[in-house]
Amino acid sequence: MPRPPKPTSVLQLQGTARKDRHANRFDLEMPSEVLTQPEWLTGEGLAEWERHLQSPN
Repeated sequence: MPRPPKPTSVLQLQGTARKDRHANRFDLEMPSEVLTQPEWLTGEGLAEWERHLQSPN
């Protein structure tokens, strides 16, 4: 199975975007809304939620 294409925004950040190849690409947009903690999340799940919010990835 082939590797999925990199989003155009990643190519632009890397400096590898080319007008002849990437100008008319349709990319799915990254969600821009801020995630909110579900009210039902408690205990270990809440600790994991907090850990992922602090992670740089």
